[in-house]
Amino acid sequence: MNSFSSILKLIKFEHTVFALPFAFVGLIAGLRDYPDVKTTCLILFAMIGARTAAMGLNRLIDYPYDKKNPRSKNWGLVTGVVKKKSVWILVFASLMILGYAAKNLNDLTWQLAPIAVLLLSMYPFTKRWGVFCHFWLGATLACAPAGGFIAATGGWGDKVYLICLAVTFWVAGFDILYSLQDIKFDKKMKLYSIPAIYGADKAISVSRILHFFAALLFFLFGSAFDWSQGWIIACVLMFFLLLWQHSIISANNIERINAAFFSANGWISILLLLGAFMTI
Repeated sequence: MNSFSSILKLIKFEHTVFALPFAFVGLIAGLRDYPDVKTTCLILFAMIGARTAAMGLNRLIDYPYDKKNPRSKNWGLVTGVVKKKSVWILVFASLMILGYAAKNLNDLTWQLAPIAVLLLSMYPFTKRWGVFCHFWLGATLACAPAGGFIAATGGWGDKVYLICLAVTFWVAGFDILYSLQDIKFDKKMKLYSIPAIYGADKAISVSRILHFFAALLFFLFGSAFDWSQGWIIACVLMFFLLLWQHSIISANNIERINAAFFSANGWISILLLLGAFMTI
């Protein structure tokens, strides 16, 4: 019997912090008010379901690579601590939770749910097809603010694309940095990460450019919704966290990638959510 903690460790449940806050940022943008308990719970269920299904599928689909990668040699599926059957059950249960939440939010969230499922289920394959894999991951997480806004309004807003692009660039930027750990392996296995194809120096430069535009787009999103002091403070703090993240990583020093990946980016999403709440 697989322990629940082993499964949570396998899917890195704590990384839900990257996308979940943005669903509520989108919700606040749509409502321009505090969300009610029912909507909050449904969005929480939808995000946890989507993210858990995505990571479970990622681990299952990438298993042939993970068992050959030294970095993932201690992961649950590779060691046998977690069985594939358990992960499949988790994936299907998570998709059912996502579907239930989408159905009970409104008609449009229910109609668009299959697109979100397609994006998250196809991501593990994209690294085998081209360097756009980082942007695919970013676009998948960008469904969070879009979904939150649609949950609030039942429709699409012409300003929401700003935060969707911001999240896409932000995620793609830090995923490129995270991929620095696997340059040798990706080259050996002919996987198409930007670091593996273009080298560490160029990859870091691309990440910096993406993060600059992400910061700009987050600021413009707040301006488009007339969000003032709270959001501006959050954006400034986010910018300094991005600067710190890039100051501790170089082509010759990737030892602190995990600190940059989780600590900085986890705080960025939380800060922006707090900034959004301060605008209400």
